[in-house]
Amino acid sequence: MKYFYLIIIGLISLTFCGCRSMLPAEDIKIFEVCKEEIAVLKNPRIPRNSKEKYEAALSLSKKVDFSYTRTIKFLGKVFLDADARVNNQGNDSMVIIMYYPYKDKFVSFEFHRYRDHILKTNIRYK
Repeated sequence: MKYFYLIIIGLISLTFCGCRSMLPAEDIKIFEVCKEEIAVLKNPRIPRNSKEKYEAALSLSKKVDFSYTRTIKFLGKVFLDADARVNNQGNDSMVIIMYYPYKDKFVSFEFHRYRDHILKTNIRYK
């Protein structure tokens, strides 16, 4: 009976681990798995409010767990700097917002920064 419970716990653990399909931010696999989305988001010729950037941002938000984001350097590798909106809150704190609207929908990435570190991330979409 003891082994039965261990097997059940093991199977449940495998099930929950297998359900996690999002890559953690700053994992190098992102640049391979999400290369099309990143190419669109980094393209300065595509407007921020285009269907292409909206769809790329939405796809990226579903593939990458941005709660693991810790550095500004990573954001520069994924997003176009010109698309960023910065809200300086003083004391070395700021909020970096990547906002991609299209018609009546949007995807918004909000990164709370202190010096060179990301402390908190919010992603919203409609």
